[in-house]
Amino acid sequence: MNNCPICNHAETKFYFPKNKANYFRCSTCGTIFQHPLPTLQEMIEYANAQYDDGVYKEYLKADEIKYATFEYRLDKVLDMLKQNNHSETSPKILDVGCSNGRFIEVALNRGLDAWGVDFSESAIAAASPKVKPRIYRGDANDIVKLGVGKFDVITAFDLIEHVFDPVAFLNSLRGILAENGVVVFTTPDSSGLIRSIMGKNWPMLQPFQHTILLSQKSAAILLAKANFNPMFIAGTQKVFTLDYLFGQLEAPTPSIYNVYTKAKWLLPASLREKKIQINIGEMMVGATMSAL
Repeated sequence: MNNCPICNHAETKFYFPKNKANYFRCSTCGTIFQHPLPTLQEMIEYANAQYDDGVYKEYLKADEIKYATFEYRLDKVLDMLKQNNHSETSPKILDVGCSNGRFIEVALNRGLDAWGVDFSESAIAAASPKVKPRIYRGDANDIVKLGVGKFDVITAFDLIEHVFDPVAFLNSLRGILAENGVVVFTTPDSSGLIRSIMGKNWPMLQPFQHTILLSQKSAAILLAKANFNPMFIAGTQKVFTLDYLFGQLEAPTPSIYNVYTKAKWLLPASLREKKIQINIGEMMVGATMSAL
């Protein structure tokens, strides 16, 4: 029996194996987690390979839809900052797990002072010339050692499901978050309807990438354990085209990808390439520091 890494309950059940990884699910808070965890080196090697040849290669090419998603996210982030009575007119932002820095670019274009952190050399190499000098290369699990200073906003989009210890990760952010600052992260929602329907075919079950998958209940527990006050925990949206959305399923759920590949020619190209904003089973979490 393996205790839940979020609520520590022993009431966890074997969920199923996937690509040599064993996933468990907590019956108390709904967290899904890998045990044993992959090594950091395995995760780095996998991520670099995917950026060079796999799914992430397509991610790097999808600039137009990524910019649209990040514009939407930045609006949400700035709204939360205002709700927390933050007085800084040009807040300093750190995007942890920033990949090739497209969110940084969106923030810079709005006149904000934006920086990033990522562990993948391949991702950083794909950043634009104005963004690349603003990206620290390092491990998000040990961000405090990078000496990055203080930030009014810390974002971690599609990242916390990759870390080994989410409580320790959020605790590390306290040391670099300015007074009245906010932390905002997005992550797959293990309590969502899509996960319930898809079961073992849920594409968020990705060994060597997704170690701990939170529910909305466990996200609230996580914030409390790391001494953060929740501002927002709810489903969120991304911008996709159908071709890009199903292309992202090629590695985690090839059966679904193959069905779409065979059927997509029945759809007009204008429909397959139309940008749509949908919730694919993810949530956004916003929080502020509570007093210790």
